[in-house]
Amino acid sequence: MLGNIFSVSIDYLLKNSGEADGPAAGGYYVSREKAQSWLSHESRFARNLCLSISCLVCSGIPYFLLGSTSAGVLGCVVVAVLGLCGVLVTCLTDRDYEYRPLKQNALLFDQAFLEELSARYARLKKRYTAMTAGFFALVLLGGAVCGLALEYGAAENAAVPALLPIVALGLSMLLYALSMMDAYELLVYNEEHINKLSTRFLNRMRGIGRRHLP
Repeated sequence: MLGNIFSVSIDYLLKNSGEADGPAAGGYYVSREKAQSWLSHESRFARNLCLSISCLVCSGIPYFLLGSTSAGVLGCVVVAVLGLCGVLVTCLTDRDYEYRPLKQNALLFDQAFLEELSARYARLKKRYTAMTAGFFALVLLGGAVCGLALEYGAAENAAVPALLPIVALGLSMLLYALSMMDAYELLVYNEEHINKLSTRFLNRMRGIGRRHLP
């Protein structure tokens, strides 16, 4: 009613009354800004992690192209180290403390925003599902092309380097899609999400990791 009188949303009234983004009766209230920030954070984290893992997958390319020469071994090591450092930096600099309440509490939303978020996820889920299927399609396609190339006389040091970027691309698509689906489902299907065995396990592992980090 107050929202209608002043022509503002319930989300705005709660935020400015000091109740938004904080504990509320029966759950933790999540504003539109907090939800958007969470989704942006997860997207950025997933992109950085996928790029680093792609480097690790492709680290064998210099070795296959140049053989066991000094340049081949050095190139392989350099790319692998870059990928490993990328994974470590991405994980160790992930300041997710401000989003921990989202993972530990039942969430409350402005109903209009929750419906908007659910509709957006319903559209995006089709894209993420296609990206997940794309991983298997790319791996099968790359494997088939590599196998045919080897069967028809192509050298291994030419066929495998062509396969690795395809695998890296497919793996990046899979990891990004799964990460974003998980991020949206934390908001849209909160109760079911926090009760999943996989979610409990991941949160427990993250808690163990945080206790061992400075």
